[in-house]
This record gives sequence, structure tokens and C-alpha cells, in this order.
Amino acid sequence: MKKSIILLTILTIFASCRNGKDNFEKYEWVLYHSTYKGNNNVKENTRTLFRNDSVVSFSRLQNKEITFPLIKLDSTIIIKQLLTISDYKDENKRDTLTIDTLLYDFKNIFDRPVLILKAPDTKRFTILTCKNCENDINTTSNFFTDITVFKIGGLTIGDTISKEKLISIKDCDGYDEKGLIEANLVNNKNVKVKLINRNIVYSIKQEMIEEESIKNIIDVINSKTDVSIDTIKKYGPFYTEGFWWFTGELDIRLSKDDLSQYYLDRAEQQTKKDLKYYFLKISLENRDKNKYWELKYDNILLQTILRSNQAEKKISTIIE
Repeated sequence: MKKSIILLTILTIFASCRNGKDNFEKYEWVLYHSTYKGNNNVKENTRTLFRNDSVVSFSRLQNKEITFPLIKLDSTIIIKQLLTISDYKDENKRDTLTIDTLLYDFKNIFDRPVLILKAPDTKRFTILTCKNCENDINTTSNFFTDITVFKIGGLTIGDTISKEKLISIKDCDGYDEKGLIEANLVNNKNVKVKLINRNIVYSIKQEMIEEESIKNIIDVINSKTDVSIDTIKKYGPFYTEGFWWFTGELDIRLSKDDLSQYYLDRAEQQTKKDLKYYFLKISLENRDKNKYWELKYDNILLQTILRSNQAEKKISTIIE
């Protein structure tokens, strides 16, 4: 009888250990990243970084996958990777071993499990999504607590909006904006949104903001963030001034461009009368615009998650 009780106890402990696997053991975590190939060509890539409690790396020199054990502490992990590096022509390849200590947090965002990584001495995040999560993950709060949400024009990043509420719809042409479209709101033409998967708000910008509103905007942003405000100073060849809030999560810019001064300087550099007159004319046309500001709101964390769930098919406003 005593032996049976001991055996039952051992089996119970063994079963609880099996059921007590953490998120690194149970699931595979995928890193989403983009590679710039030149000529406005961006290739979107994914690779598994964590699998079965191991760090997964790949040697292009050896053409094989190499794994290392993952070291887990209370709120940090230590990861070892073998990476192949090369010059800008992708020549002179060599393998190098890297070891990093990172803070980590598991969160459910947009009903999707994500793993957030951050080096202790930086603001930038790395976001991974789960490849094989069947149930809700065990969330943590090691360094990242809550998402900071702002609304502009009644919208925030991740909201869904119908086409009937948009005007001036067109494709985005930035090298890092493939598959996005942009448009203005019908009820507020000064609010411009970028959309992913056609109807999900990805980025928001409000233009034509009066000077008298600036202090209030700054106060609201400062009240919801604990990051120090940076100043964008107008100097040299740059004609933009304003304020910037940047964390691993947020990128918010409140700025205005002195285009009138820009074209005036261009005019002074011209020796040909027709070009000088042309730039002076544009400078005069932009004189009244100098007093208006624009507010641009990006959430890098949310945008990375939206990117990782982006529709694979090509999207265009011209043809479907």
C-alpha cells in the first residue's frame, strides 16, 4: 500500500511537470523582419527563433540549422546564436557567435499571442508571433505592462474602418509600405490614415493643426507616456521643427515644415532668372502654411503584429 502511494505521488508530480511547461517549451516563436534589397525593394521574411526551449539559428556558410539551449532567468533570457554576416555585396561571409541578455514578456494582443523582447539598455522592441499556439498563453509582466493607446480623429491603430468613410484612396509608395493604402476621412479631410489589409488602421496623421492646439497636444501625450520629449530643431539643410516621442512601442511626431524658407533659399541659389522666379513663387504660395502643424502617430508594437498577419496576396487600389 505504501509503495502504491509513493508511485501515485511520483506520477502526479511527473504529470504536473509535464502540464507545467512554459511558453518557450510548448510553442514555436517566429521572428518577423524585412530586408532592404535596394531600388525600393523590400523583402518580408520570417524565421523561427525559439523552438522546444532552444534558440534556433542558421549558418549560411554551413547551410544548416544550428540550435543552442535557451537560458531562462526570472525576467530575462540569455540567447546564443550563430549568425552569418557579410559585406554589402553579400560577399566575404563568415559565421559569428552572439550572446544576448534580453528582457521578455508574453502578451495577448489583437487576440494573438506575442513575445516581446528588449535589451535592458535600449528602447527598441523585437516582436515574435506564435506559430503553433492552440490555447491562450501564460502572460507575463516583466517590463511591458499595458499598450499606450491614442486616438486621432476618433480612430486608433488596429481599428477597422469601412471604405465608405474614406476619400482620396491611393496606394502607398514608400519602400517600407508595400501592401498599404492611404486615404483621408470623409468627416475630417485633415486626418489621413494608412490601412493594412484594406480596412485596418495602421498609421494615423492629422494635418493643418493650429498653433493654439500645440500645448494641449503635448500635455496629453506627456500625461500618457513616461518618455522624455525630444525636440526637433530647424537647422542647416533641414526645415522641420517640432517634438518627438519615441519608445520601443511608440513613435509620435508633432512637427511643422517651413517650406516657404526652403524655396526661398533655393531661389537665392539660382543664377537663372526663370528658376529664381519659379522658386520665389512657390515660396510665396507656401507662406501661409508655415503656421500649421501635423501630428503623426505610429505604434511600432501594434504595427509589427499587424504586419505579421498581413494578407499574403498583393493589394492595389487600382485592380482587384
